[in-house]
Amino acid sequence: MIADDVKIGEDGKVTGNILYLSDVPLYEDEEKNGHYFPIRFFEKNFKPLHVGGAATKDGFTAGKDIQPTPSDPFLVIRVENCTDGEKVTIFDRESKDELFTLDFSEATKQDNPVTIQRRARR
Repeated sequence: MIADDVKIGEDGKVTGNILYLSDVPLYEDEEKNGHYFPIRFFEKNFKPLHVGGAATKDGFTAGKDIQPTPSDPFLVIRVENCTDGEKVTIFDRESKDELFTLDFSEATKQDNPVTIQRRARR
């Protein structure tokens, strides 16, 4: 699901080739195609998270809640769903503290679609 040349800098800037995948089963029909970026959380970091938007005193302005678990430790970001240009912020859902922000503005976004099934066989 991720190209071999992708790197995340200490400042959250993502570089490398973000693959364009088609028929991704995690998403609704209108979002099954796009540039996807998986992040694996380790067990010590399994806590409720909020992805995208901005924190307010009453909650979040946009985005979605996730909860990494041992059976599903990944957060898969669809770059087209970034809520702040080409950036997405991940928050601790309970405290609303910003954990990190990923910036995809310097990444190369592949144009040629690859089906998720074909990429999984590589």
